[in-house]
Amino acid sequence: MKGVDLSVEFCGLKLRNPLILTPGPMTQDGESILQAAKYGAGAVINRSIEKKGGKDPMPCLSSLGGGILNATTASASSVDDWIEREFPKAKKAGIPIIGSIFVLKAKSAIAEYTELAGKVADAGAAMLHVVTNYVDMSLDEARAIIASVKKTSDLPVCVNLNYAYDIERVGGLMRKAGADAALVVDGPWAMKIDVSTGMPIIGSPDGTGHLCGRPVHPLSVYCVYKLAKAVDMPLIGSGGVYSGEDALELMMAGATAVGLQSSVITGGFEKIREIRDEMSQILEEQGVKSVKDIVGKTIRLVKGRTEKDIKYHEKGNISLSEMRKILRNP
Repeated sequence: MKGVDLSVEFCGLKLRNPLILTPGPMTQDGESILQAAKYGAGAVINRSIEKKGGKDPMPCLSSLGGGILNATTASASSVDDWIEREFPKAKKAGIPIIGSIFVLKAKSAIAEYTELAGKVADAGAAMLHVVTNYVDMSLDEARAIIASVKKTSDLPVCVNLNYAYDIERVGGLMRKAGADAALVVDGPWAMKIDVSTGMPIIGSPDGTGHLCGRPVHPLSVYCVYKLAKAVDMPLIGSGGVYSGEDALELMMAGATAVGLQSSVITGGFEKIREIRDEMSQILEEQGVKSVKDIVGKTIRLVKGRTEKDIKYHEKGNISLSEMRKILRNP
């Protein structure tokens, strides 16, 4: 870390580095949050909280295409359990705790989200994280939830966004509804079938889950890049971050902070420190003094590119032999 300032400010929160452990199994309770802080996380978002607690369908996880097919749900601990037991322990970590809330049923969702937001804010969360993209609801309903949650406290509100071909429009509407920031991007829905039985390998009601991990990273970079160009709000770039290079890519695409979860599931809490140190080393080698200087770098560079800067293949199309050579030696 010598000579490189990794600190960032995110919605008024001062983070010692941009790495945020996002909602999931690695932030399931106060003890796991303490471990995340010990190994260097800049902030933590707790495993999303439901009113009465969630239950994972079994099986809820599977390796898939170099990534993870994930159908885990909200924390098994209720909101009252978090208030009484987990948040008091988590706050000893000394880093910002972003309170994540989730309602599984669309019916009466606004009232329940509002109630959860009030309780989590009162428990001492530094910011609210609202998950609406797992619920069967319209975009208008999601916007109404964000607007309602925003009224419950003075805390900044971060919305969870799925991949969407028009993510600029979706993000813009959420911003207008009151969202102060967005976590981009939640893994796309995916499915794997056991051909010996015809049944899905995941035990969720419809057999689907979210694709997480390495395969999602280029998609995350794309979504951050598109949204950062179109909407003025800070972003947590998340999805398939396994190295310092992965993290810096998302920041160059426009993210202020970087979310981790899958790599920490497979590599342990020490993965946070490893990624942080790799970021610092890369920046030091490039002569960058502050990580803040690289946020949106790619947007600025591409914006300045002209037709003269584009190089085209001399024969019009690349040959099959050239394709194979490139793909064999990436």
